[in-house]
Amino acid sequence: PVSRCIRTHCALSHSAGGLVRGLDIGCGANLIYCLLGAAIYGWHMTGVDVTDVALQGANAIRDANPQLAGLLEVRQSHCLVQQLPQQQQQQQPGPQQQQQQQQEQ
Repeated sequence: PVSRCIRTHCALSHSAGGLVRGLDIGCGANLIYCLLGAAIYGWHMTGVDVTDVALQGANAIRDANPQLAGLLEVRQSHCLVQQLPQQQQQQQPGPQQQQQQQQEQ
């Protein structure tokens, strides 16, 4: 599944005619590597991430740079992990919550 996902995203970097396409898997909210590739080298860059927060930030940065609009793309990936570690931590009760749950039982 993960290898299939990576192959799918890497297919974005293949193009004809010498055009360079870059792929940043896990681009984050700042989209920095995509911005640098587009602005400095004129590469067509695709940023991929799994979190809504990162995608919102990346899209806002792309939209704030209209001169690079034709070179930047942001995509959501649905195929890496079911939950990120920080999401798992948020769902696990802390020691105080565990004590409360035990007292309620």
